[in-house]
Amino acid sequence: MTPKLPKDQRNKEIVQAAMRCFAKKGYHKTTIDDITKEANLTKGGVYWHFKSKFEIFMSVIDEYRIINEDLSKKAQEALADEYLIESGIDYIKKMIENRIIVLIMSELIVESMRGDTVIKEELLNMKTSFPPIKEIFKSAYINGMLRKIDFENFDKVIELLLMGLSQKAVLDSSFDFEAVWKSFCDVIFRGLIKK
Repeated sequence: MTPKLPKDQRNKEIVQAAMRCFAKKGYHKTTIDDITKEANLTKGGVYWHFKSKFEIFMSVIDEYRIINEDLSKKAQEALADEYLIESGIDYIKKMIENRIIVLIMSELIVESMRGDTVIKEELLNMKTSFPPIKEIFKSAYINGMLRKIDFENFDKVIELLLMGLSQKAVLDSSFDFEAVWKSFCDVIFRGLIKK
């Protein structure tokens, strides 16, 4: 028998078990039975905390959002170039530490491309970049540090680049993501900073 835990701690255990299952088998092939076995709980124990596999899945997505929110907190006082360099490196390091999230997100992208409209909708609605990035760059523009750019599209480029670098870093431990990211930032700022 599994010991009684506070609800939030048990929820976290179930989500962690689900993450391991989703990483091994993918979302669609993972069953509630897989999750209950991995969590060492009964079905009733899992259903006491979550109504469905989809609700557990949404909690997994929330884990990804929490990582991004934690990194975004640093941004409020940073200058644009410092923020971009440091937060990009921090983001990739967090993704390496939480490699299972990278695996799950990659799997979910594949699932959505196969036609799963529910997962596709969730992924499209999910903001994976740093919420303050546009504001920081707009502020730098207003203060005369940067030329005017399309901040919406720039934010998307940064988001996609960081996701790709994270996947590469998770797949290849010898990949020097810091050097690649710093080189990218150097190119960006040499082209954006007024002389």
